Order: sequence, then structure tokens, then C-alpha cells
Amino acid sequence: MAIDFEKLTRGANSKYANQIERVRFEKGYVKSIEITVEETIKNINEGATRLAIYGEPQSGKTEMMICLTARLLDEG
Repeated sequence: MAIDFEKLTRGANSKYANQIERVRFEKGYVKSIEITVEETIKNINEGATRLAIYGEPQSGKTEMMICLTARLLDEG
């Protein structure tokens, strides 16, 4: 069975929205991720070419980076 990649990219929900919902369901928190993603997108749109994402161990950095990547894919 072949995967229909066009079908995967179509639909009402964006990749970012899907990731946020996944994190909300699995972890119960998304506000800090949403804020960080929005600030990162704002910095990129303002011309930033280098960014640093840092935080305490087990603070959600990897989940945030997955969500940020999804948002960047949605933005093209």
C-alpha cells in the first residue's frame, strides 16, 4: 500500500495544529510551547538568522522544537 503524501498535506488542520493537539493530549500543556513558537516565528520574520533555544532538562524543548518545525513547514 502506497502512502498518498498529497493527501497527508491536505486538510483543514495544519501540521502545527496537529502537533499542538498531540502535545495537549499527551502532556496537558501547550501554552509555553505556543508562546515560544510565536516568538521564534516573530524573530525569524524580523530577520534573525541565528536563534538559541534553551531550558532546563525535561522542560519541553524537544516538544517545542517538533512544534516549531511543524509551524515552519506550514509557513513554507
